[in-house]
Amino acid sequence: MCSELQGYLDSFNSTLTTHWNGQKSDVAFSAELMSANNNTGLGYLLDPATFTAVVVELNADAQLGVQAVKIEGGYPILYQPFYSFQGVNYSYTDVVNFYKKLVAEIRRRGLKLVIEVNVMSPTLATDLPLKAYFSSLSLSQIAAGRAQVAQTIAQELQPDWLTLGAEPDTDSIFLGLPSEMTPQQYASYTSTSITQLRGAGINGHPLIGARRWRLAAERSRLHPGPRHHRHRLPGHARRCR
Repeated sequence: MCSELQGYLDSFNSTLTTHWNGQKSDVAFSAELMSANNNTGLGYLLDPATFTAVVVELNADAQLGVQAVKIEGGYPILYQPFYSFQGVNYSYTDVVNFYKKLVAEIRRRGLKLVIEVNVMSPTLATDLPLKAYFSSLSLSQIAAGRAQVAQTIAQELQPDWLTLGAEPDTDSIFLGLPSEMTPQQYASYTSTSITQLRGAGINGHPLIGARRWRLAAERSRLHPGPRHHRHRLPGHARRCR
């Protein structure tokens, strides 16, 4: 098996060498920091033992030569009004401090940072009343809340890249929508975040795209564009050139 795998790698490298013009692109090879996955819930995320595991994973990533790490900036745990909802027994300040401490560890290792504004899973983060909270809001209210999360991330955590949307089908399921968001609905949903960021003086060059529409995109190829809707942050909030 090892020799077969090496053969594939050699063939791949040969193809790259043949077609490469020698010019390097601005690419940061990254890994997702799974020990900081917010879908585990806040009870796990805020446990001191979790941060110990995060440091171990960061050290391993750095030793492997990873240049950037991706974490998720979850909606609604980075949205302060969520903490007034019945059944939420955690502190917004504790959550923000966890992420600031995490970012400091990432930067201390010279790694770049990608943060995705994700919608958290009600079936995984069971210590939070996510299903009830999402069902109490309209889609426009949810979009506004995600936009505020994006602004908080940009201003407080200052990532190199901020992903504003990646999985419309997953968001639709987690939010409990009666049907999957259409490309047009998802464009409006994510554009709310761009408007919020620009209104706060945070400008960049968004790449409009999405990973998949489980139904619509596969049938009609409505969205052949980039994989993510990513907002690359300029100035003080952008650390890579």
